[in-house]
Order: sequence, then structure tokens, then C-alpha cells
Amino acid sequence: TALALSGLDTKSFIFLGFLPAKSGQRRDILKGLDEQIHTMVFYEAPHRLLKTLADIEELLGGERSIAVARELTKTYEEIKRGQVSEVLQYFKDHEPRGEFTIVLEGRTPVAPRGSMEQIVDEVEELISNGTDKKEAFKKKAREYGIHKSEIYKYYVDKYESQKN
Repeated sequence: TALALSGLDTKSFIFLGFLPAKSGQRRDILKGLDEQIHTMVFYEAPHRLLKTLADIEELLGGERSIAVARELTKTYEEIKRGQVSEVLQYFKDHEPRGEFTIVLEGRTPVAPRGSMEQIVDEVEELISNGTDKKEAFKKKAREYGIHKSEIYKYYVDKYESQKN
């Protein structure tokens, strides 16, 4: 039911059951899902929901679409849809109650929309606006579906060629 109500791609999905309760194990599994292109469905207990959503935001990106559902088919049925960061904020403001089903968008396979030079320019803009350098590379790598080391290599090459 949560998958159908999520508004996310239902053509292909993976069901993961409950994520581990231990933070380190949960984070390891989430890291391994970073490149997953299928919609992901899993359960979470109310006392761990905030930690799990925070881990998803940190490790998979706060801009991914997500739906968090509870008490489906019951009187207090609720489903929150949006980006991970928005849904996390909602549950920080509203105490989680009941068992939850999380439906998370898979990574969209994206070919770079622009040249590497354009991507590096966007990284530089983020940095100049106060974003941490490492975070700027991570954000653009996620956005363009490429590894951050590719962007960083081009970034370094660009500055070395400007020095010569």
C-alpha cells in the first residue's frame, strides 16, 4: 500500500524489511544503497525513525524523494511525501508514532547535462556561497550521477593549468 501511495516509481523496487537497529550496521547498508536505481522499501520503528532519516539524508542525499507512511488502512493513516530533508524536518516537529514504511527513490542514472567545466563552475559557485568544499563536490557528484573524484580531478587540473 505504501509503495502505491508513495508517488514513486513502482516498476521496479526492492524490499529490505527492517534496517538494523545498530547505527553502524544501518549506515553500512545505506552506504551500499547509494548507487541503487530501484525504489527501496523498508520498515522502521518510531523510536529510530529520526536517526534513520538523518542517516539517509547524510549518506544518500537530502534531495531524494521519499514517502514515509504509518498506520495504513487504519484510522490515523498518514503519509508524508517530499524530499528527505523536508520529511525529516516534519518528523522532528511531529513526534513519530506507530510503525513506519519508508519508500525511497532510487538514484536516477543521469548522464552529465553539461561539460565537466560547467560542473566545476557550479562547484566553485557553491564554495563561494559558503558550502564546505567536500560537500560541494559530493552534492554535484550526486546531482550529475558521477563520482566526486572525477569532478575533483578536473578541478585540480583546471587550477594547475591556470598557474602555468
